[in-house]
Amino acid sequence: MSLRIRRKGTKTALETTRTFATLFADMEIRQRLVMAQSVEAFRSTLLSAAKELAMDQSQWRERKASIHLSQAKEQIFGPNAWYPFRGLTEEFKRRLAVYPSDFTDGVNGHRTMQKLFSTVVFLYFACILPAIAFGVLNDDNTNGGINVRKVIIAQAIGGIFFSLFGGQPMIILLTTVPLAIYIKVIYKISEELGYDFFAMYACVGLFCQMFLVLYSATELCSLMKLATR
Repeated sequence: MSLRIRRKGTKTALETTRTFATLFADMEIRQRLVMAQSVEAFRSTLLSAAKELAMDQSQWRERKASIHLSQAKEQIFGPNAWYPFRGLTEEFKRRLAVYPSDFTDGVNGHRTMQKLFSTVVFLYFACILPAIAFGVLNDDNTNGGINVRKVIIAQAIGGIFFSLFGGQPMIILLTTVPLAIYIKVIYKISEELGYDFFAMYACVGLFCQMFLVLYSATELCSLMKLATR
């Protein structure tokens, strides 16, 4: 009995869509396509870009497959000696030199105060409206445990903290739908088990904080070097 192996010659609709999305996500490729003068030039540019993408992905697979266990640490975490919180310490040293300019650049220069004022007004309304909306939603989901006032205060404190210690002052914290659903789930669990909602909510926050500290101490984000686009 003979088995015939049929090789796949075409891509599925999902694979084709993913390929085009990857190509169009590249700014350089988009610029080359925009500058095309004819349909044939557009096609040839798109075809050459697809070939370059396929070649890059093939080289990356070969390079990733050639990583040995003895070389994995150096390729992922770098040649320097590793110690806990190394990445955070090095990032702090790099950012320390330009940290003051993150704040002074907003008030120095031509018409910067006008731009600063308009940005503050815009961000105020952009942040306060979702806080009010989700505050009302959280108020209904928690029977008044977390209301609009608490959401606004928490968002203000978190925004100030992140602007000072988050690495750059443009980090904007907003209450989102997944967070509101998460709060509702925690409230239901605490009600069913007879636990205090705020104690349960604080424990969940501390539990998440433990993982964030662990990721920061071990530089697990460096594993993203092994991920492809």
